[in-house]
Amino acid sequence: MDISDPRVEESPWVKKVVEASSGGHPREMTISDCLSDYDDLREDLNALPAVHRAEDRLYYVRAEGQIVRVRAVFFTDDETGRPGRKAF
Repeated sequence: MDISDPRVEESPWVKKVVEASSGGHPREMTISDCLSDYDDLREDLNALPAVHRAEDRLYYVRAEGQIVRVRAVFFTDDETGRPGRKAF
């Protein structure tokens, strides 16, 4: 999918990850402050086509002539006890 797709364009966290990664520095980045918007992020990620694996999901987005792989990692239980959290 392309970064201009509304499902990416309208998701501030997904768009932030894709734009930062397509710029080349850093080649890999982690965002954990998105957890305050967890429910919105979860809805946004569920709307995207993904490759599902046991421990995570992979999303591929084209930006600035590059394909950016976004990896959502799943945690079953975290420090707040909220099951199913994802982080980039």
